[in-house]
Amino acid sequence: MEWKITQTKELSVYSKQIFEMYENSYRSIGLIDFGGWEGLQNYLNCSCYLLINADTPDELNGIILYWLSIYGNKISLVISKTPQIAKTHVIPKLIELLHIPGFYIELSDALEYLARKAGLDNIKDKNIIKTLIPHLRDEDVFNEGDERCTIYPLNKNPSPAGSYMREIKDIGMHRKALYGLPCLSQIFDNNECDRKCINRGGKTKKRKVGGKSKKRKVGGKTKKRGSRKR
Repeated sequence: MEWKITQTKELSVYSKQIFEMYENSYRSIGLIDFGGWEGLQNYLNCSCYLLINADTPDELNGIILYWLSIYGNKISLVISKTPQIAKTHVIPKLIELLHIPGFYIELSDALEYLARKAGLDNIKDKNIIKTLIPHLRDEDVFNEGDERCTIYPLNKNPSPAGSYMREIKDIGMHRKALYGLPCLSQIFDNNECDRKCINRGGKTKKRKVGGKSKKRKVGGKTKKRGSRKR
């Protein structure tokens, strides 16, 4: 078994497998039209991918796709070839990445349930949440005991405080929550897909981020972000 990090464009040989895994993994909650392989590789330009058997390098077993935002490595897709591979390899790798300063993700539904079951808690600080999701207001973020936690449950239980509703292209309004360690300092050891946050700055339950922006950096350049991100 081997995990590798690379630019998504380098995985064109696996493009058909990636889209098949994406459809199987996300069909129940809704699929986003990325505009084919070119659109996907430009949108989620970095990948952490899994080859279980080195003897069959043409067979992709799982992949975690992300883009380089100014606050870190924003994971947007987590997919696998089978539910068993997801359970034994892909979910544990996701949890591992979310403990590395700079990696963060918006979660909901089954994937959020599994992450919480593995011991992760979500970001609850409203200032951090509004920084990472700039269009949100204080009142959009669920408080402790908020009735919306029951209206929009997680696995039949109240969803966590710090959750919020937002519009997702091709899907509609959906409850989400933020997890991981976004980079407060916006300082990284490099600007490649394997970058790590050097100094996260202040602490708020291990997580804090400052400033506001709707832009991302890729290859030394800053690009505006569209509205279709998960």
